[in-house]
Amino acid sequence: MIRLQWVCPPSWAASFTLVLSLLVMSLGTFGQTTNGRFVVTVKDPSGAVVAGANVSVTNEGTKQTITGTTTESGVFTTSPLPVGSYSITIEADGFTKSIIENLNLNVGQEYGVAAVLQVGGASDVVTISGGEALLQTTNAEVRNTVNARQTQELPLITRSPLALVQLQAGVNGRLANTNTVINGQRSSTTVVTQDGINIQDNFIRANAIDFSPNNPTVAGVGEATIITSNATADVAGSSAVRFVTPAGTDEFHGEVFWFHRNKVLNANAFFNNAAGIARPNFIRNQFGFTLGGPVGIPGGPRVKNLFFFATFEGIRQRSQAGLTTTVLTPNARQGIFTYIDNAGVRRTIDLLALRGISIDPTIASFIARVPN
Repeated sequence: MIRLQWVCPPSWAASFTLVLSLLVMSLGTFGQTTNGRFVVTVKDPSGAVVAGANVSVTNEGTKQTITGTTTESGVFTTSPLPVGSYSITIEADGFTKSIIENLNLNVGQEYGVAAVLQVGGASDVVTISGGEALLQTTNAEVRNTVNARQTQELPLITRSPLALVQLQAGVNGRLANTNTVINGQRSSTTVVTQDGINIQDNFIRANAIDFSPNNPTVAGVGEATIITSNATADVAGSSAVRFVTPAGTDEFHGEVFWFHRNKVLNANAFFNNAAGIARPNFIRNQFGFTLGGPVGIPGGPRVKNLFFFATFEGIRQRSQAGLTTTVLTPNARQGIFTYIDNAGVRRTIDLLALRGISIDPTIASFIARVPN
């Protein structure tokens, strides 16, 4: 899988924001994108709003920055931004510079950030790690986001990001012959997307949360957002699972990985142990690579505001499984039927002799293939 990401230059942001404001008629449609945005509120130590403060929002991965000023109500709202980690710098006359770092922006979310400027000179800097999030008031969705680090480090036995859904509250994980369901709703009412595109089997949706023909991988998912209740109209279902592909940054990053599983720590089945049968063989190898960065030559010229991410994962599996089948007794192979009569006496009867016929040679050859 290869993904190209173009980041809008700051000089174009105002024009795009104007066009989008004409197209978007309500906040309800905001969730249809895979982007998010910040609403920055700036106040002084007394709690009064600070109008005209300069605000810069920087993507810590790509180093792209958008700028603006707070309104008379002390608020600056960004245009839709790609998911990722951001820092916000705020400057105003008579106040110290305030920098808020490590703000994670998730898919389809609008986050409020409250900044309180301290009185001082412009040369003074106050750095805060992680901003104070305001109450989410644009919708009543119940959701949880699994970030890139959690996606990579959580022990998923199949390395499928779909297994992340089963870790959420209100989710009934796959048990025996049942499918995963969210809050008791039909699994077919859950919508699974990656980068805003549906990746489900929309013909057979009985196991909509457990299987995807796109086969999403841990390496190919940078973030997963699971909406379990009160989904907005843009979801088109009772709940949703939204995957986002990792994005390239202004530096080249990548990895080569290999995960190996075998039967050493597997438990044997009860009936195998009872019959003295060894554990079935199992070998699974999952291998691949990821690579992301700016489009260009390392150490050479690069294409401005254009980044890429590529990943590949291969699976090689060899496994052994037991088979339960009917084994004919020597009498049954000869057409002799054994039964217990009403008195509890065990009796036999030769069905072929009773009818005065012999076994068909073709059927006899089939029976000969059945193990004793």
